[in-house]
Amino acid sequence: MILWDEYEQVIGIAHAGWQGVLDDIVAETADMIEEYGGRNYRFKAHIGPSIRACCYDIFGDRQRLFEEKFPAHSSEIIHEHDGEHTLDLVACVRLQLREVGVTDERITIHPDCTSCRAEKYDSYHRDGKTYTQLISSVWIE
Repeated sequence: MILWDEYEQVIGIAHAGWQGVLDDIVAETADMIEEYGGRNYRFKAHIGPSIRACCYDIFGDRQRLFEEKFPAHSSEIIHEHDGEHTLDLVACVRLQLREVGVTDERITIHPDCTSCRAEKYDSYHRDGKTYTQLISSVWIE
């Protein structure tokens, strides 16, 4: 997840995986940007390629943690596919971005699921520990 205030030229980049989302990485990133003069009413955000609800199976304790973290939004973030529950991590990040003041029109989302697109991305969830890393770069002109 990339979060920035173009006016102040402050950028924050964070890995918003399941643990980061549960630990409020979006709010922490927003707080750090504000420490450098950024203002949430100017924030823009981008969610990069990531595993999507179509592939991110979730169960047991992890599912319970997300239901507790987002009690009013369980039906938005937990989906059922073929009798299995999946997590919409992008929806979780979007909810947290809204909580820090980023409106939907200032959020862009890359369409790719890293698990579905094996020809383009490695995926820890799909491939296990035999994965490479995805790198993002960002700048303000």
